[in-house]
Amino acid sequence: GIDMADHWQPTPAYFGKVKKSDTLAALAGEDGKAPAELTKLKRDQLAEEAAKRLAGSRWLPPTLRNVA
Repeated sequence: GIDMADHWQPTPAYFGKVKKSDTLAALAGEDGKAPAELTKLKRDQLAEEAAKRLAGSRWLPPTLRNVA
């Protein structure tokens, strides 16, 4: 019954430790594709951008999501 989105925020440190493909998947739009300009970024740049874009969005990695 705990909503982890109330307690966790995506950070550059988190995205720096996961696969680049997982970071791009988190940033994917409704079409399922990440913006093309993001695919060209180096891992540390992508981690910073992902944390910035997902700040306040209540996005959670799959391991922290509640399964109903």
